[in-house]
Amino acid sequence: MKPWPNDVSDRDIYSSAPINQDDNAATYEDMLRDDVVMAALGTLAEDAGQRPMILSDQSAHTPGAEVLLDDLRALPLASILTEAAHGLWRGFGVWQTMWRPGKDRLQLDALLDLSPDILTLQLDDSRSVRAMHLHIPPNEPRKIDRAHVWMPRWRGSRANPAGRSILEPAVRLWKVRDAMIRHWGHAVRRYGQPYLLLQYPSGTPSADITAVATAIDNMGADGLMAIPDTFAATIVPPSYAATLSHAEAVQYADARIRNAIMLEWTGGSVLAGLRPPSAGAADISSQRTRNRADTIAALLCDSLRDDVLTPLARAIWGPNAKGPLPCLLTATPTAQQPPSPASASA
Repeated sequence: MKPWPNDVSDRDIYSSAPINQDDNAATYEDMLRDDVVMAALGTLAEDAGQRPMILSDQSAHTPGAEVLLDDLRALPLASILTEAAHGLWRGFGVWQTMWRPGKDRLQLDALLDLSPDILTLQLDDSRSVRAMHLHIPPNEPRKIDRAHVWMPRWRGSRANPAGRSILEPAVRLWKVRDAMIRHWGHAVRRYGQPYLLLQYPSGTPSADITAVATAIDNMGADGLMAIPDTFAATIVPPSYAATLSHAEAVQYADARIRNAIMLEWTGGSVLAGLRPPSAGAADISSQRTRNRADTIAALLCDSLRDDVLTPLARAIWGPNAKGPLPCLLTATPTAQQPPSPASASA
């Protein structure tokens, strides 16, 4: 925590690392290199972001709602929302909103993605974000007013003004799986290689044993080796029992990591994780995944209303204007209705 040198107020500036107050920040970056994590996160981001946007029912009668929504639709909205949802691995994303003068009003021109690594956040006494400061050396830091910042956050709170990472439920499982793979590699390197068994009669002089062992060791890639007929050299293949156990354990951990990210659920026994899921369990899992994507879509819509549409509406129609609430059409299917008695009898 450090004070902003050019700010005469008593408010503080927090860098993007401590703002999360999360000791796992470096782990999240490592997790992004994992195929399992990226597949789960990408599935959620695409499900939430690749949805058509409409006006919510509660904003149907808001003045200028359709006009502002058309400004959003004029942008590459699907890619922006998908990227914003994917950026929740940090817990938050930062986008600068750009306006341009139109014929009769201000219009939304662009949403520019800003890297949190070059930003600091200015908080007020209630720990709400009031401004951003953009640091691009050697230039002086540039202040971006809160009215021009779109900041979707996952579970933002006073304790965590920049939200919590969406990967947080999977951190412990990922660390366990990472350590398991390292141990697996060490075990394979030590015990998973074939070895040569040298047999000789009891009472054989140690000099003869050493000579034969040296000849075998020096054979290398040669295809011929001459040893006395009293010796027998046999290649013993490795035992794959430990390898299979590690493979099953890693497979189980991968499944739990996917569940933690896509369902925010880490329960289930080891046996249940190793057993092939039933059709009913697969349907429930898919439904929970869609529900989590629905939650992310709702978060994006709320933040678009609060951070993008409301400031623009107030700049056009005055300080009391309210921005409309957009709605991303849910991908959750409606529940199947039971057949009517007439159709059942037919």
